[in-house]
Amino acid sequence: MGKQIFFLILSVSLGLALHAQSIKPAGPKIKQKWLNKAVPKSNSSKEGQRMMRMVKKVSALQYKTFHSPEELSRTLDISLADFKLPPLGYSMLKKANETRIQASKRLFKARVQWYQQERTQVLAGLEIYPAAHKVDYVSLIDPSARIIFLGERHYVGNIRKQIEQVVLQYRKAHPRKKVYLLTEFLEMNYPNEPNYGLYQGVMFKGKKMSWSYASVLFRLRQNGVSVFGLEPLRGLKDLAQKMRLPDPNFSRSSLSLIGQYIRNKSWMDTIRRVALQNPDAVIFVYTGLGHSSYKYLESLPFMLKDFSSQVFLFDMVGDDTLNPAFADLFKEDFLSDKQSISVTKLNNTKYRRLLGADVLVYVHP
Repeated sequence: MGKQIFFLILSVSLGLALHAQSIKPAGPKIKQKWLNKAVPKSNSSKEGQRMMRMVKKVSALQYKTFHSPEELSRTLDISLADFKLPPLGYSMLKKANETRIQASKRLFKARVQWYQQERTQVLAGLEIYPAAHKVDYVSLIDPSARIIFLGERHYVGNIRKQIEQVVLQYRKAHPRKKVYLLTEFLEMNYPNEPNYGLYQGVMFKGKKMSWSYASVLFRLRQNGVSVFGLEPLRGLKDLAQKMRLPDPNFSRSSLSLIGQYIRNKSWMDTIRRVALQNPDAVIFVYTGLGHSSYKYLESLPFMLKDFSSQVFLFDMVGDDTLNPAFADLFKEDFLSDKQSISVTKLNNTKYRRLLGADVLVYVHP
């Protein structure tokens, strides 16, 4: 338990600098029609107080870390150690992986300085919406976006429900438009193999999926969304051969920085092919946070920057580990009501790399 708490604090401190004090929500007033109704004050005051204490504690630790170059460097070293390759094997990739780790460290440090200098401008460009029980996601989607990235913290039921709502609401609002969902939670189609897709109500033959996500993918398919997989799950053998890796069981190292880059590159090829073959379609790309966030080097939005896109990131209060505006986004109406949802929209694309997304959505565990 102590190790988990330590990792949470270290992870959160990877975010960019922020002040421990809270500020008033910035941006224009929100139209009431955006949500079904504002969330009333919850009776669970103890839970709200606990959440607020947690936010203040993490914010204070961030403030201390970001104002000490030595502490920041030490924290980054510890946190980025999780993205190293295993001690044995993959010697040909270790230099490339270490290069990415060092580049990430420099990038995080630069963001700390950037945020300290432009915090006022960043927060002035945010729309922090009142917490709600139901979100009108269609009003948040950029109508010019061809690709909409949905990045999540894995295995959180409340997050899966929200991501399902994004796609279903869009499908209902645009019944004549071709809508795709491409996801890492489903095995890809391989070369010289028939297009399986996801048949209505049936797990497609010979394929694998993450069962935590099966019901969501089935429901989307039943509502007219074309669902296809991105992940080469056959021990990542095909991907290892394509990248000329010595060990076909690449999955052991797929969470390193070089591993995530290689997976992103494979996924990018699939996404690009679908986008080019279906120029009038809208494509939702459903992955983990690290693959879709603007904060990470070589993430999918940058690999596919020739397509107009938008990034939604979904996380839980207290676990948004790379967010510079941590304390400012968790308002009292959200913290005190465990059924509520918090939404922040970034109106200035200049700061995408600071916050990681165009739209940030938070839920309770």
